[in-house]
Amino acid sequence: MIFTAFGVCLLMFLQLRIADEFKDADDDARWRPYRPVPRGLVTLGELRWLFVITALVQIGLVLALDVRLLLVLAI
Repeated sequence: MIFTAFGVCLLMFLQLRIADEFKDADDDARWRPYRPVPRGLVTLGELRWLFVITALVQIGLVLALDVRLLLVLAI
């Protein structure tokens, strides 16, 4: 149970950072060109796939513990 909670929370923080990259993409390209996305080291498409994969891992972790927790994860 602790592994599931830790894994889901850790992946949520990763998803938060990914969402922030999308939100700040224009500002980063203009004011912070040294960051990985504006430099082209990581593309927004790759981050989109990473976001989807982390969501699927979260769903898998929750399903392994109890299917009723999907409601809590959806919130």
